[in-house]
Amino acid sequence: LPKMLPEGTTRTAPEKGLLGVAADFALANGVGVAQGTDPAQDETAGPRLQDTKRASLRAIFQKTDSDGDGVLSPDEMARLFEKLGFPTDDISVLIKEADINSNGVIEIKEFLNWLDLSKSEEMSDGAVLFHHSDALRPLFEAIDTKKTGSITVMEFQEVHAIMQGALRLNEVEDTVEHPATPLIEEAFRAIESTGLSHGATLSFAEFVKAFKDPISNSKISRAYLKACVESLAKSIRRVLRGIKKAQTGEIAENQAFVLVALLAELADSTREFEEILAKDHEEEKTDLNARKVWLRAPESLNSQDLKTLHLRLEPLNMRLVEDFKFEVLCVPSAGEAGDIEEHVWLGEVTRVITYIDGVVRKEPNHYYTFQKKTGWIMDKSAIASSSFLDVLKGLAPELGMFYILRTNANFTFEISYGDIKESMKQAVDLGWLTSQQRLQVQEAFEGRYAEMVLRDMRKKDKAISQEDLKARVRDLLEDAIVRPRLVMALMTKLGIMSSSPTWSMFMREV
Repeated sequence: LPKMLPEGTTRTAPEKGLLGVAADFALANGVGVAQGTDPAQDETAGPRLQDTKRASLRAIFQKTDSDGDGVLSPDEMARLFEKLGFPTDDISVLIKEADINSNGVIEIKEFLNWLDLSKSEEMSDGAVLFHHSDALRPLFEAIDTKKTGSITVMEFQEVHAIMQGALRLNEVEDTVEHPATPLIEEAFRAIESTGLSHGATLSFAEFVKAFKDPISNSKISRAYLKACVESLAKSIRRVLRGIKKAQTGEIAENQAFVLVALLAELADSTREFEEILAKDHEEEKTDLNARKVWLRAPESLNSQDLKTLHLRLEPLNMRLVEDFKFEVLCVPSAGEAGDIEEHVWLGEVTRVITYIDGVVRKEPNHYYTFQKKTGWIMDKSAIASSSFLDVLKGLAPELGMFYILRTNANFTFEISYGDIKESMKQAVDLGWLTSQQRLQVQEAFEGRYAEMVLRDMRKKDKAISQEDLKARVRDLLEDAIVRPRLVMALMTKLGIMSSSPTWSMFMREV
């Protein structure tokens, strides 16, 4: 396992994206920025700065121009950047970039054009810092394991090696080469090309600039980029904590499955980050109320806890019951996702009960809410049912199907074939699948496993009857464990569901 390495030199990185902090700075100092036009929060503009953004930047320029001469001197720019939390040795490079006419000062037109993504095909270093530093900060902090404000070569190499190892250990299928992550590697090569060597450190500004090319070529929304980076950063931190626990003996050798699960999560997060960087078309408007993009579940959320709670709150007289099974669905509530870990989730629970006398009854639906601080709580309000239904109506069908699969997988990375079939039935009941499509998916699984059996028999130069083949396939499927994303990739390949960056990396496997 990689060793935790010595600290690097200390540098202070900014608390927010530059444009967001700049707006706060302007407001705090009485600059006239209209309420509700925080540049860091405006997602409606796409790559072009809206008039409100340019007005905010103009106001910041005017406030920073302390002597009122209509230009920003190097000292004034330095004071502005220092207020925004950037180390002074990063400032001179940015000033040089903004000073187009090389007269030693920054004029208002230079200042605005420097940050306007629509003015040139290539994003400036200043623009990537202003617009994306807040999104990339969680990844930087995850790599900065010693919390010095800078990254040492040892920290960088350790995390890079762990990410690549996680991908190799979690190939979707052993017989197929795992898709590469060229854009992440491009950014990491850019980091290495900065001259990072043993004893050297990388500042936050240099780290963000390393991602300039992948980000400038991607049309993904800033909100989605931030959510994916936060997910990747959390996965990295969890793996690093797991490694520490393994080194100290808190995770024993017979508990290696804990690290295996953490590495599987990191592999998926890395692939998802690569996918959003690779997205070369305009993302549909990110309306989180309509849930057109996947929202990752909080770390502590799982559906098994919900079932346990429901059994406690709604007990059964087991002397009268022969069997029962749950139908559960967990989805994120409507509204913008700020901190993924703090977002409220909704749960719908029902049971199909078979009594000893042969009567089968499906109980009424019950509704729950989940928050990180409280866990699952039953929602007995009059609007619980309608609120849940409104969320379902707003879900894109492919995301609804994925939420069913993840719920039945207990929000892990593995789901049994039996739970896949139950998920398909739920999707039919909800109108996201037709009965014909459900059978089409089942036939695709059976055909896939039949081909595996036939391939094995051909290698052994043996024949097998149709009856024996069907029996072997049934046995294999009974024990089959696959990833929910692979199921979604198969459904996409069959033309049943639309594609998504969340599972498109698995398309090669089906």
